[in-house]
Amino acid sequence: MGFEYTDAVFTIKATEFDVDGKTVKYSRVDHAVLGALAQRANEKHGGKCWPGYSQIAEDSHFSYAAIRRSLSNLEALGFITMAENPDKQGNIYTIQLDRIKEVADKRNKRKPRGRKIDDSITFKGKTYTHTPPAEPTLNKEEFDFLDESVSPKTSPV
Repeated sequence: MGFEYTDAVFTIKATEFDVDGKTVKYSRVDHAVLGALAQRANEKHGGKCWPGYSQIAEDSHFSYAAIRRSLSNLEALGFITMAENPDKQGNIYTIQLDRIKEVADKRNKRKPRGRKIDDSITFKGKTYTHTPPAEPTLNKEEFDFLDESVSPKTSPV
């Protein structure tokens, strides 16, 4: 079991990466499949493992079709390399630990939500500007109806 590999996989925070000028998404299926491969990676053999689709499906809880798509996506991201297994039917997967560590702490750059208070909106050719409400002021004349003689201390109860 490759603890170093599983630790590296679980430090990936971003959901998309730039690969050769193209944005490639990293989905939860990719994360589960990469985690399943990392659990089976052999540190003595440089992060290689050779599980079949059925074993990856059992470990990741996804279908064969989702696993095939995910494996090709992980290879495009550079997280794994795939080679045919000369001894058996299937593939040998090599986890690229250096590539995973390189991108592990990169997070998605999100645009700030909402708009600034001083921004204006144009709708049907008319511009509307947000102005914050004025501070409320108390007018003593509005409260003249209260009798000063009635207070909690002198009220008849």
